[in-house]
Amino acid sequence: MGQTALGAGGGEMAEANGNATPLIALNAFVLDSETTGLEPAKARIVELAAVPLRNGRLDEAGALRRLVNPGVPIPPSATRVHGIDDASVAEAPGFAAVWQEFAAALAGTVLIGHTIGFDLAVLRRECARARLPWRAPRTLDTALLAQVCEPGLGGYSLEQLAGWLGLEVEGRHSALGDAMLTARIFLALLPRLRDGRIRTLAEAEQACRTLSGVLEEQHRAGWEEPVAGPERRNEALARIDTYPYRHRVRDVMSAPVATVAGTVSLATVIDRMARERISSLLVTGNGEAPLVPAHTGIITERDTLRALAAHGAGALQQPVANFASRPLIAVPAAAFVYRALGRMSRLRLRHLGVENESGEICGIITARDLLRLRASTSTHSTPSSESRVYQKRSPSSHRGTTVPLRMARVAPACSSTAARS
Repeated sequence: MGQTALGAGGGEMAEANGNATPLIALNAFVLDSETTGLEPAKARIVELAAVPLRNGRLDEAGALRRLVNPGVPIPPSATRVHGIDDASVAEAPGFAAVWQEFAAALAGTVLIGHTIGFDLAVLRRECARARLPWRAPRTLDTALLAQVCEPGLGGYSLEQLAGWLGLEVEGRHSALGDAMLTARIFLALLPRLRDGRIRTLAEAEQACRTLSGVLEEQHRAGWEEPVAGPERRNEALARIDTYPYRHRVRDVMSAPVATVAGTVSLATVIDRMARERISSLLVTGNGEAPLVPAHTGIITERDTLRALAAHGAGALQQPVANFASRPLIAVPAAAFVYRALGRMSRLRLRHLGVENESGEICGIITARDLLRLRASTSTHSTPSSESRVYQKRSPSSHRGTTVPLRMARVAPACSSTAARS
C-alpha cells in the first residue's frame, strides 16, 4: 500500500477511461480538500473527500471523507472558514495514513475538482513530506470547464456556478460538501459542453488548455497543472504532437545558469560565449543573490551583434549592462513546455529564464534546445493549443474584477479571478 502512486495502476474505473471516453460515461472521482492556508508551499490538509462518478452518475454511497491531523496548529482564520480546529483533528490520523487509503481508491482514475490545481499542489507537497510516491493524475477542472462554456460569467466560484446552473448549495466549506457540489456542477455542465462540440475526455482537456491566461496565473501562484494530458495516445489522436504537453520546463531547461556581472565589458562577454559555446549569459548586479527575474537581464549572441552594428568597435569596451535586455522574461519550472513555446512565440523571444517556486531563477530554456529535443523524439506536428474553435476569447478577455482569496480558495485566475470554491 505504501508504494501506491495516485496516477499509477487503477482498476475497472481506470480501465474504462480513454481519450475518446464520452464525458457522460466518465468514471472518475471528484476531489476536494480543506487546508490550513492558501499558499500551496505551506498549506497542510485538514480534511479530504472524494466522491465517485460511475458511468457519469454520482455515487454518493461510495464517498470517502476523512479528517487529517496536519501536525501543525490550524490558524483561526482557516477555522473560521471550514470550522475545523485543533481539537477537531486531535485524534485524527496524519496525512500518510489517510493518503494511502485514498491513493488505493483513486489510483489510475480521472480526478475532477474545482480549481483542482491548488489541491494537486498541496497533495504533491504532502506526499513529499511523508515520503510517499506521487504521480500526477489525469484531471478535469470545473472552473475551467465553466469558462469554456460561458466566458462572460461574472465569476466562477462554486456559489456562482451553482446559481447559474440552478443547483442547491449544501455543506459549503467542508471537503465532502464541496466535492458533492462540484460533482453536480460537472454533471450540469455536460449538456453545455456538448452544445459546444466538447463531448469526450480529450476534447475537454484540450478546451481547458486554451485558457492560457488563467493557466499562467495559476502557475505563478504555485499551483499544479490542472489539465495535464495522458501519457498514452490512442490511434485517433496519434497525429497530435504531445511533446509540449508531456514535458515540463524543469525537465528540459539548462542548469545551472551562466551569469556575468553587468560591469564586465562586452568584449569579455563575447570571448566567454565563444569559449564556452553558449548563446546567452544572465546579467546581474554586483553580488546580487538570489537571482530574480525583475533584477536580472540577459545578453544573447544577437544582442552582441546588434551592439557592434550600432556602435562599432567602441561597444567592445562598454559594460555589458548597456546592451542587456531587462527584466528577464521567465516561465515557471513546473509549467508544461507548451507554455514556454507559446510565450516565446508571442513575445518573439529565443531565450526564457526559468523560475522555481520561490521566484528565483533556476535555469534557462532556449528555442534552439526545444527544437533539438523535439527533433530527437518521434512526434508529429500539432495544431496550436490556442487554436480550438470553441474557446474564441483571447486571454486578456478573461480578466475581471479581483475578489478576495478564500479559504474557500479563490483561483489566482479563473476568468483571472474565478473562485476556488
